[in-house]
Amino acid sequence: MRIQHLYLLSPLHTGGATQEGNLLGIARESHTNFPYIPSSAIRGKLRSLEINPVKKNDEVKKFLSNQEIAGIERVLVLSDQHCATVIQMGLWRQVKIKLNDHKTVQDGSLRYEEAIPPDSLMYFPWGTTSQTLNIKQAEQDFTALLSDHSTLQIGGQESLGRGFVESFT
Repeated sequence: MRIQHLYLLSPLHTGGATQEGNLLGIARESHTNFPYIPSSAIRGKLRSLEINPVKKNDEVKKFLSNQEIAGIERVLVLSDQHCATVIQMGLWRQVKIKLNDHKTVQDGSLRYEEAIPPDSLMYFPWGTTSQTLNIKQAEQDFTALLSDHSTLQIGGQESLGRGFVESFT
């Protein structure tokens, strides 16, 4: 099994099954309540790259030209309780309202959107199964696909510049 890391360059909204009041939440693990990237989002993005191999890296780099990616210098180990608090407090939340023609707030249009903040480090494991016809070739093809597309957009709200990640092993 291999591990692929995703360094978030912009906020990532992964969508979620819960809609509590006016909060548009993100996908969370049921047992820890930690945010995660659904495997369907990763599979869908990688399939779209294979079907429509358009490289957007230059466009993304123009969008992110003012941002710098810093290396990890220190590691902090926390208890589960403190880790949950840090994650919950670190989520990116944005208030959204809808204005009518007179530039006043419409009734019921106030909502909050959550996202995983930039500079977060996520990961996903991947590998091949014994059912794969040519395991070595499949691993080479998948590794090449990942290395050809080191900058990806995952999740929703792409038109708002959200969900850009840098992928590395």
